[in-house]
Amino acid sequence: MWPLKMSEIPSSTASKMDGKANSLIRKWLGLPRCLSETGLFGRNILQLPLQSISLGYMQEKTRPTDQSVWNANAKVPTGRKWNAQTEVDQAVGRLQHREIVGRVQAGRGGLGWGEAPRFWSKANRKERKEMVVAGVTRMEEDHYKIKAVSQGRQGSWTTWEGVVNRNISWSDLWKIPQARLSFLIRSIYDTLPCPRNLHQWFGNEECCSHCNAPNASLQHISSGCKIVLSQGRYRWRHDQVLRKLAEVLEVCRKGNKEPPSAEDHTSFVSEGGVRRNTRPTETARLFSPDQEWNMRVDLTVLNLNY
Repeated sequence: MWPLKMSEIPSSTASKMDGKANSLIRKWLGLPRCLSETGLFGRNILQLPLQSISLGYMQEKTRPTDQSVWNANAKVPTGRKWNAQTEVDQAVGRLQHREIVGRVQAGRGGLGWGEAPRFWSKANRKERKEMVVAGVTRMEEDHYKIKAVSQGRQGSWTTWEGVVNRNISWSDLWKIPQARLSFLIRSIYDTLPCPRNLHQWFGNEECCSHCNAPNASLQHISSGCKIVLSQGRYRWRHDQVLRKLAEVLEVCRKGNKEPPSAEDHTSFVSEGGVRRNTRPTETARLFSPDQEWNMRVDLTVLNLNY
């Protein structure tokens, strides 16, 4: 972002660069063109380690460098679409207003819980610089949230409750296969080619391949089809885990009938020492040997053709 800060580039040029980069990022991740930039750069339920060029441009243009230059009221040329001085004034106004309001407790924590906020009047030069940049970043993230709420399909995650946020790091981007990562992102923002989306995009009339429901949605395919539910397809992975647990428990149950084997360790006595009488240690078992155990597993063998 250093060239954007030193060069007199208008915000419209940064927006064009951002649009070109966004198209390449979607192609790299295997995402459709209809996916909003909120899903790429917003702090949502699924957070990607990406930052837009426009946000970096705003951060660098609003970051004060030298106090003498800052006091000279030098205008930063950013074009007519976005003004750096106006953005800084709004960020400083928000910080001063937060200082007037005082410390407000957010969340379910008790009063005084958490780190005390930094106020504008008590901050030094370096802290004020960080607070202004953080305020500009927060305002841009608010724009992403407003855009997500206004979207019916891709912003449906804003109505979810009890969902744990997931942060994807750069190491995860390189480790996760592209097809799996693309499916994860597109399933969160409802951009998978399900029959309902295909009907909206191309006007195709498609039905569910199992229950013949017209224009089935992603929710119907993943957890709402009655035919698939009756066939046990939804619980297939869960049954596979239970089957492995049942195999291990059955081996332990059969081995429980054998008498326990005592491990007698050879004890070495040094010259002039006395040998201590130690009891042999018994091997730990999962089931108590004085009871009879029966194995019952509620698993059915399903021959499904996926």
